[in-house]
Amino acid sequence: MSLLLYGEIRPIEAVPDFGPALCEHLRAKTNPTVHAASIAAWSLLAGGLRILGLEELPEVHFEPNGKPYFVNSSLYFSLSHSGKLAVVLISEEPCGVDIELVRPEVAERLRERCLSDGERARGCDFFEIWTEKECIAKLDGSGMRSHPSEIDTLDPRWNGHFFTTRVRDSAGQAYALSALCGEIENLSIIKK
Repeated sequence: MSLLLYGEIRPIEAVPDFGPALCEHLRAKTNPTVHAASIAAWSLLAGGLRILGLEELPEVHFEPNGKPYFVNSSLYFSLSHSGKLAVVLISEEPCGVDIELVRPEVAERLRERCLSDGERARGCDFFEIWTEKECIAKLDGSGMRSHPSEIDTLDPRWNGHFFTTRVRDSAGQAYALSALCGEIENLSIIKK
């Protein structure tokens, strides 16, 4: 079972009660746009947990590298936001999710810096590959520590573990959305 929820970022007055560590985490977000987007993603997570039958929200803590996790729960999750959309992935296995606003042009220099030789040779879509790279980096919480071109989405260990698509916000703007987990064939997708 894996559940992916995405939706528009809207003003939310009440922060879901995932405990004091989340409140501290959100206080550190001083940019109002990022703060609102983060709250929207956490609200999606709370809604997803209710869909899965959890009425009481588990407490969240953060690893030293910043990766959030549930205390005393067998569920894993990943959050992302970009532009007007937020997304969350909930799974029984470690997982990663990312969403990126698709821009009309990508400089060749950026492609060379971020894509592996194999990804460039195949003519892979930059934004789909970028979101997949972010998913890999979020899977264990290491983040994008290495040079992005060193994270190779074509590595056979990722075969069959990605779900990648394009979605649109209410204004029609396109986004690349990718999810990575071991049970991608059992992924349920809900647009909120």
